Amino acid sequence: MDGAQGYLPGCSRASLIVVGHVSTSTASTAVQQPPEGFFVAYEVKQTVHGRGIFATQFIKKGQLVYSAANQTAIFRTGHQYRIFLASVPPELACDVMNWAYIADFAKLKGENTDDEEVRIAVELDPGCFCNHGGDEMANIGCNKQIAAASNLEGGCVDNMFALKDINSGDEILCHYGQFVADSISWQDLGL
Repeated sequence: MDGAQGYLPGCSRASLIVVGHVSTSTASTAVQQPPEGFFVAYEVKQTVHGRGIFATQFIKKGQLVYSAANQTAIFRTGHQYRIFLASVPPELACDVMNWAYIADFAKLKGENTDDEEVRIAVELDPGCFCNHGGDEMANIGCNKQIAAASNLEGGCVDNMFALKDINSGDEILCHYGQFVADSISWQDLGL
């Protein structure tokens, strides 16, 4: 997995020191969680957008592709995030800043944005390499019907499913609008 291994354990340890856990709002899923959040075969390769995730197998529409449970560091405040950045190896801090985003967990639950549900988040596994596909090209994300039928803990908050068939060799693309806060800025979080 081109460049995906080696540094992530250090980031995970740093997150544990700062916030005491590396997880999203749920602690586990109903299925066996792989060491990295992907439930499909993939590889990380260089793209025009930086690194990206590519399927190395056929993925059927509706199949569980990725779970952020236990893969995502979540920070309630800008101060916690700063402490985290100061505790990761300096050569990774810039990457972590590029991968971090303001997550709107209310939006993921299908609710209106609530400041109490907005957090700074960063994936600490190769999920951080998922590029934006927008409305037309995103091939993983949450389909509420699929999530409900799957009975997986975390529903759309933790899990991403194939929104269409994905062929081996295709880039796995998500839609950032499904989980990124629209109305909250980094400045609002003290950064």
